[in-house]
Amino acid sequence: MAETETLTSEQAWSIEPSDFPRNGSSRDVLAFLVRYAVLAPSGHNTQPWRFVLSDDHVDIVADTSRALHMVDPHDREMTMSCAAAAETMFAALRAFGLTGALTPLPRCAGARRRRPRHAFPAAGGRRRGLRDAGRHRVAPHRPPALC
Repeated sequence: MAETETLTSEQAWSIEPSDFPRNGSSRDVLAFLVRYAVLAPSGHNTQPWRFVLSDDHVDIVADTSRALHMVDPHDREMTMSCAAAAETMFAALRAFGLTGALTPLPRCAGARRRRPRHAFPAAGGRRRGLRDAGRHRVAPHRPPALC
């Protein structure tokens, strides 16, 4: 079950790399990495994301209540903002010597479909529709212990 926690702007901007929980649980590591993800750029500084923390991954979900329907009718900027948060978190994960996976996820089956069904090419030649955008999962893998 996900807990709701809000970071103040002072907490978000005062990250000390030495506070990284090297001996903490995966959830502790992910919570620390989310503090980097919230610093990602976003269209019109809307920060249209929610982070759903689990024991082994973080889902980054578009917060549609922050959508700017007049300037972004197809949620393109919101999608790019969520992807920027995912990439920023993934860069922090790598900076601390961890490996992981960044996976774009499809929208929930019951979600209201407001986006057009156009498709665009993604990395590796795979095609992904806009309906898949706005949800990303970051899951770290701890490096094997050195003997």
